[in-house]
Amino acid sequence: MPERRFKKLLDSTSGALTVALLGAIKHTDRKRMANFAGALLRKAGPLFKEHRLGRAQLRAAFPEKSDAEIEKILGGVWNNLGRIAIEFAHLDEFCVEGFGAPTPDVITYPPESKERYDGIVRSGKASIGFAAHLANWELPGIGAKLIGVKSAVLYRRPNIDAIDDVIQGRFHGGIRALGLADHGVDWVHEGDHAHDLPPVVVTAVEALRDRVARGEIHVPTDLAH
Repeated sequence: MPERRFKKLLDSTSGALTVALLGAIKHTDRKRMANFAGALLRKAGPLFKEHRLGRAQLRAAFPEKSDAEIEKILGGVWNNLGRIAIEFAHLDEFCVEGFGAPTPDVITYPPESKERYDGIVRSGKASIGFAAHLANWELPGIGAKLIGVKSAVLYRRPNIDAIDDVIQGRFHGGIRALGLADHGVDWVHEGDHAHDLPPVVVTAVEALRDRVARGEIHVPTDLAH
C-alpha cells in the first residue's frame, strides 16, 4: 500500500509538471527550443539505460557497423526525441503543404506520398496507415485532420492521468473506454463505419451485447477498466 500511494503521488506530481512544462513550451519559439532540446538529449541520452539497450540492439542488428556509426545513430535518436517533445506542444500550429491556409510550420511530403494519397482517395475504400518511430510519428494523425480525411488514431493511453487528459484534448481519436452505457458497441457500426461490417457481424455483436447486459456473460474487472 505505501508503494502504491507513493507511485500515485509521484505520477500526480510528474503529470502536473509535464502539463505545466507543455504550457510553457507552447509560448516559446518552436524551432529554437527544438534545436536546444535535441542538442540537450543528444548529450544526456547516453546516461540512460535505454542508450545501452539501444546500442546492444543495433550491434545485434548491424554487426558490420563500427562503434562510431552506432553511436551516431543513437545520437540521432536522442536528438529526434528531444525535438518531438517540443513539437508536441505546437502540433496545432502545423499545416500540410498544398492544403488549407499556410502557417510557418509546414508538413511536407515527397511526390510519391501524394500519388499514394490520391490513389486512396480515388479508390473510395477505407485504408490502414502505419507510422514508424521516424521523425515525428504524431504528425500523420494531425495531417489527416488538416486535409479533411476522416480517421481514427490507435495509440496506447499514457499511464499518468494528467498527461492523458492533455492528449485527449488534442486528439479526438485513439483508444477510448466505451461501455454499454456509452453505446460503445453501437459506435463500431454507425456513422462512418456503417458500411464496413456485414449485417451478420452486426447481428452477432448486438446479440453478445444483449447477453452482457443481461448478465449472461461476465466481463472481468481488469478488462472492464
